[in-house]
Amino acid sequence: MQREVAAAATDRDVVLPLVAERALQALAGADAAMVGLVDGDELYAAAATGVLRAFAGSRVPVAGSLAGSVVTSGTTLHCDDTATDARVLRTNRMAASVGSMIVAPLFADGAVFGTLGVSSRQAHAFDDADIEHLTLLADALTGALRHAEAIRLEAEALQRATEANAALHDSQARFRSAFEDSPLGMVLTDLTAANLGVILRANAAMAGITGYPVTVLTGMRVHDLHHADEHPATDEALRLLLSGTTDRFTTVSRFRHADGHILWVRTHIAVIRDDHNRPRYLVTQVEDITEQRAIAQQLHQRAHLLDLTQDAVILRDLRGHIAYWNPAAERIYGWTAGAAAGHDLDHLLGTVCCGSTTRDDIDRALDEHGVWAGELEHRRADGRPVIVLARQALQRDADGQPVAVLSINTDVTARRAAEAARDAAITDLADRNSQLQDANQLKQDLIGMLGHEIGNPLCAILGYTETIAETWDDLSADTQKTMLAAIDRNAHQLDDIVREVLTMVTLDAGRLSATPESVNVHDHLRVALTNTVNSTSTAIDCPTDLTARVQPRHLAQILSNLLSNAAKYGGGATRITARATGTTVRIAVCDDGPGVPTDLREHLFERFTRAAATATTVKGTGLGLHIVRELARANNGDIHYEPAPGHGSAFVVTLPTGGA
Repeated sequence: MQREVAAAATDRDVVLPLVAERALQALAGADAAMVGLVDGDELYAAAATGVLRAFAGSRVPVAGSLAGSVVTSGTTLHCDDTATDARVLRTNRMAASVGSMIVAPLFADGAVFGTLGVSSRQAHAFDDADIEHLTLLADALTGALRHAEAIRLEAEALQRATEANAALHDSQARFRSAFEDSPLGMVLTDLTAANLGVILRANAAMAGITGYPVTVLTGMRVHDLHHADEHPATDEALRLLLSGTTDRFTTVSRFRHADGHILWVRTHIAVIRDDHNRPRYLVTQVEDITEQRAIAQQLHQRAHLLDLTQDAVILRDLRGHIAYWNPAAERIYGWTAGAAAGHDLDHLLGTVCCGSTTRDDIDRALDEHGVWAGELEHRRADGRPVIVLARQALQRDADGQPVAVLSINTDVTARRAAEAARDAAITDLADRNSQLQDANQLKQDLIGMLGHEIGNPLCAILGYTETIAETWDDLSADTQKTMLAAIDRNAHQLDDIVREVLTMVTLDAGRLSATPESVNVHDHLRVALTNTVNSTSTAIDCPTDLTARVQPRHLAQILSNLLSNAAKYGGGATRITARATGTTVRIAVCDDGPGVPTDLREHLFERFTRAAATATTVKGTGLGLHIVRELARANNGDIHYEPAPGHGSAFVVTLPTGGA
């Protein structure tokens, strides 16, 4: 059996099930066998046969299982009855198929790497001879299993190495492609002590920048390309890279072209290290910025001519970075030129577009027309806002390509503040004129109303007093009483008119105020009816303990005006209801009159509102309901009109409850 297993040991997938099959054959009482391999803190069923074949691939924890105890103890263990043996993991589904079993350890270099077990559905199926037999068998087969495992690990290592080599090949191919096809100059430089600074490789773009063919560049030293004044800086950069202080940096320096003229270049340098983290090569990207610097200098010279202007002159590149900042910009914004240089302009100044203009609008105008003008809000160094009138112009190179944006900004903060003050003064003046016009209109309305409303009662009083003065002794007692009652009635009418006008003037002047307090609504309703002529038949439907929060004098005037209104237009109030609904008291004064015309309802509570049909037949100022609404609102309440079904009206006042 050992020779057969050894012959198959080159294939792990064959040898594992073969070991399980042969172990099953070796013990007559067994009906299943299993090979388990340790995987961390679990035991993995690598092969199984017999009734346990279905459990191949399953796992059990090393801790708490019989097979796990074999792993930790390194000894063969025997279970006569799985139903009573506490070492058997009852949660394992295999336990239901096993009555008794033997599990032996598999060793490699003195450590248990797996187990070989046989089982029977019958309890007490194995004796001591079987235990010894399985132990010897496990020892005999360990070598073949170890050999199979070693072959598997070697195969996996070979596969990983093959994949790594393929990945390395792909990486090298990508690097070659990126190196050779880059539009920037690319140079690979040696960093070893023997060839420090020697160019090992260069691409076609580098040849185009320097004027040297690639074959000539290869083998040159970096000093051969640099201007002599740049050599100290180059040596210092190489020292820093070799020391590990930095692995990459960007610099601007001068190269000497093959024909002798000077180039300005921007270089991006990165270190490549070997497997032992030692610096081996430099990969350098080289960008010719000679023309860019010439343009920048030219723009700078032009901008310098504007140093004496009172406007801020700012030059920024296409990335938004500040390249020029004149003295006026220092004065307007509070940042020195040195502090502003290199910063993003919009970020430094906190640029906010005024009105409906957006940053996209500005960029679009510059792209399409090359210029843009408008107002911007900026932030000074001390945080104060500045409003500027900005004129921006796109700057282009000789080929027409955009390279920078020139801004000329005029500080208009004081001007805008003055304009705002002027506009505010104009608005205030217009408001005052409107108020004067409203006051004048009110005066005219009051004069017209008083001339109309006071005339009749005043004439009646004058007529009666003149008659009484001349014929008092000749008048009968009844006539005297009738005339005095008429005088009293017309005097009260005049008093009502004066009171309403004074209240209206107070309202219009904005001097009306209220000091609400908790008052008994039922008592106020009763007093209001007592003080109203011909109201004895008006029914009161109000809880005697109902309270509202209102200034008492205001509630008395509200009720007096509503009862007077009902008497004039509805034949008198027929009932008054008052109820508390949540935090609100609802008081309704109802009549059985013709109701309010539909076209009048929208303006019912405006001053001087009267129905055309009754304006000449019913005396009144048209102020009563307007005063009621303003008094109610002053006490955190309101009033509205409700038409009664069929005919009649209900004027409903709402006020806060006494506890509100």
